[in-house]
Amino acid sequence: MARLTRRVRTTRYAAVAPPRVREDVVAVEEPLQIRVAGWGERDRRDLTVTMRTPGEDFELVAGFLVGEGIVRAADDIANMRYCDGTDVDGEQTYNV
Repeated sequence: MARLTRRVRTTRYAAVAPPRVREDVVAVEEPLQIRVAGWGERDRRDLTVTMRTPGEDFELVAGFLVGEGIVRAADDIANMRYCDGTDVDGEQTYNV
């Protein structure tokens, strides 16, 4: 799991003062690709990609699917899992 925050160098500009450089803590965002499957493995398809702060990913996906009318309730979801590793093109899949 990735970090939820990161320290970055920022510059603050004000009309009546010189620029001030300092470190700040910011939220980290990563993409999350959501795939759905029908009755068979061949029915799998990419649904969407959303940006999120990592953590509580399954709850986010369940709420998204209910909100979009794809399922009626979280109980309609058989299972969820991360796609670990890489795909056939060598691309990482830990955000899928």
